[in-house]
Amino acid sequence: MHRFLVLSILFVVASGLAACDSGTSTSRPDSDRILGSWRGTDLNARIIGGLSLSIPGVDPSVASATFGTGSAFSFLFDPADGSMLGIPQTSVSVPLPDQVSISGTYTLNDSAETISVARPGIPAALVLGYNFRGDDDLELIAETPDAFADLLGLASADAALIATVITGGSIRFNRR
Repeated sequence: MHRFLVLSILFVVASGLAACDSGTSTSRPDSDRILGSWRGTDLNARIIGGLSLSIPGVDPSVASATFGTGSAFSFLFDPADGSMLGIPQTSVSVPLPDQVSISGTYTLNDSAETISVARPGIPAALVLGYNFRGDDDLELIAETPDAFADLLGLASADAALIATVITGGSIRFNRR
């Protein structure tokens, strides 16, 4: 009887531990989790050397992204007029456009954690990494300076300038 009681307690404890959620993982596939509208919460630049720094002076909430059913994608970045993108710990500062709008269709590769956005009239897809921190927190990651410049709508000369000091960047979003 004592052995039965001990085994029963061990079974209950093991079952309870197995049922505990030890992180932010979810059983929903990324293709379902990404659907909806997202509002920016943080804008970061990754400078040469690998350090990721928050970009001051730009309100991240001016960035929004929507992932729709049927692979529809839209992104809007609408900084205040006259805003500058200053890269921390460098002397680089470039003007931001009044508004950036990207639309197209997206393909999600959950095993590689990438999103490819096909844009009408532009031959090369915009490829971004992504990372979920729970169901309501999404980070889109521009792995290259060019992808970061595309997201922020930088003019080619300004994109070339920031490419001398950054290796990429990211925008973090919360679900709206």
